[in-house]
Amino acid sequence: MIDKRNKQRIWIYLGFAFGISWAIGLVIYLTGGLENSPTVTIADMPISLALILLSTAYMFGPALANVITRRLTKEGKKNLNLKPHFDRGRWIHWISA
Repeated sequence: MIDKRNKQRIWIYLGFAFGISWAIGLVIYLTGGLENSPTVTIADMPISLALILLSTAYMFGPALANVITRRLTKEGKKNLNLKPHFDRGRWIHWISA
């Protein structure tokens, strides 16, 4: 059963994750969508603004929402599970990945 505090964290995360990504999606839509987006020249190569926004801000929306949620709820860095665990046969998952 999910307690009230965890439900609050979930709703905060979902609000920020969808809010950030959809706001970037709205900017892409308003600037011409994927087909008619203005281009930016980087290293003599034309790249559409939509591609830049999709590859940076839009895709990092959920990651940014995670950081914001952890800051707002004062959860900190606990339970991030960023260290690899090779115990009990989990090493095979690291090799296969």
